[in-house]
Order: sequence, then structure tokens, then C-alpha cells
Amino acid sequence: MQLWCVKWENGTTVSRGCADVVLCPDEEDGCFPEHDKDATVKWCCCNEDLCNSSASPHLLFFLSMFSVYMLFLL
Repeated sequence: MQLWCVKWENGTTVSRGCADVVLCPDEEDGCFPEHDKDATVKWCCCNEDLCNSSASPHLLFFLSMFSVYMLFLL
């Protein structure tokens, strides 16, 4: 049995824990439901760090560039 880190989002409430792989389709990282942005309940399956890391490298790049811009602006 493989345990995964799972992050549950229910409206504004977020909780994290470990779960059996049954909750994680295809045994891959990702958030579900994938295509329903209006879903009130959503869960993310991750292999590590309780799903705290950013899922998008583009977001990290944007945040880094924004920080550098703000540093030079001030």
C-alpha cells in the first residue's frame, strides 16, 4: 500500500493528511476534479511535502520576477 499526501479543500477550509492510493487516480500527482473550477470540494494528491509546494513552475518564475521588480522599484 502506497501512502500519498492529500490536501482537501472544502470552500475556505483546507486540511492535509495521508491517504491510501485509492483516492489518487492513476497514481499520479494532481488535483481533482480537474476541469470543474466551481467545485466546492477538491483534493490534491502529492508524493511529498503535504502538497505545500507550488504545482506550477510558471507561477514560481512570475513570483520571482515580481519580487526582483519590487526590489528595484523601492
